[in-house]
Amino acid sequence: MFPYQAEKYVREVFKPIPEGLYKVKIEKQKEIENNAKTAKGINISYKILDGEFAERLVFDSFYLDHPNKEFEKSERNRFNGLLEAVKLLSLSSVCEINARPLAIKVKIKKASSDGKFPECNKVADYFDYNYSENKDYSDIPF
Repeated sequence: MFPYQAEKYVREVFKPIPEGLYKVKIEKQKEIENNAKTAKGINISYKILDGEFAERLVFDSFYLDHPNKEFEKSERNRFNGLLEAVKLLSLSSVCEINARPLAIKVKIKKASSDGKFPECNKVADYFDYNYSENKDYSDIPF
């Protein structure tokens, strides 16, 4: 082990998972604040529960208190979608959503044109855990 001679470090890069619907559970959640201390929100990581990408994490953020009120409204709407998917109408603490199962629709966000940010996953929608895009609804009378 020692003496040890360092070699060139090769940074591991995770490629985004393919777009689609994934069954997940909320793995971690944390309250956040931007660097300027003008916005507050929540970071959430979801763990994929099954399939080829089981155990991979998908990350999401919601800025629920933001100086740009239109952006804040959009973020609150997305967070309401998450709460609806996990069947919670209100929260006293962000910890209340821990380990809750749900289904998320994942999209791929393109890399930035300046190359600073590689392509990554973005959570596009939130559904009840048992939701299926392939479910046959033809027996529902209208």
